[in-house]
Amino acid sequence: MRSPSRSKFMIALSFVTLGVAGACGRGDGDTRVPATAATQTTATANDSATRADSAAGEVAPESSATKVAGRWLSDANALALFSTMNAAQLAAASVELGGWRSDTVRAFAASVARNHAALQHSADSLAARLGIQPITPALAAEVSATMQAQIDSMRAYRGEQLDRAFLAQQLEGQGLMSDYAGQLSGVAQRPELQAFLASAAGSVASEVGTARALQHGLVVADSLSAAAAADSAAKRASRRKH
Repeated sequence: MRSPSRSKFMIALSFVTLGVAGACGRGDGDTRVPATAATQTTATANDSATRADSAAGEVAPESSATKVAGRWLSDANALALFSTMNAAQLAAASVELGGWRSDTVRAFAASVARNHAALQHSADSLAARLGIQPITPALAAEVSATMQAQIDSMRAYRGEQLDRAFLAQQLEGQGLMSDYAGQLSGVAQRPELQAFLASAAGSVASEVGTARALQHGLVVADSLSAAAAADSAAKRASRRKH
């Protein structure tokens, strides 16, 4: 089941996706496209509730992330948002590699670090080839805050507890990133960027699957240990009776 924060962000980006789909073909890949004509009318009538974010090249509601129908994302925004999420996964892997206990989980964290370093290299190379300078959208701050909270929660642990916290973060953080990358692929205008984001979504989704399998393995190991401990206690009690 998705967390409330993750569901909120998916609603936000769904509005963006619908907006771009409704305005497809009005400009080149870097042209920022309003969500819908109805949205524009609503946004104009509620100027007091919105703010201009010139650095991000967009207009966004001041308060709730659910009121994002007036937002738009260019290819430059999509690349910047992708890099924000990618950096969070690199940071999570770094925390795990600084205090792991399980060799298996450590190997997974090292794989995550390599994969996301490669994804960032590919994103940077694509941006250079297409001549796109990433521009951070306001939405990135919300996504970054959510992912940073997940990473901060890991820092209180070491050893086995950290391994478990890291896997929990991977299920949530990588799941969020996979969902976003898939939807950003639909928002992107350039075919090359669409293909990259779709591929990245699949790659990240595979990491979610690995994290889930490892987490299940730890649960099974816990059950076996508990059963062994109970059996040992029962045998000791039986010997005392005799």
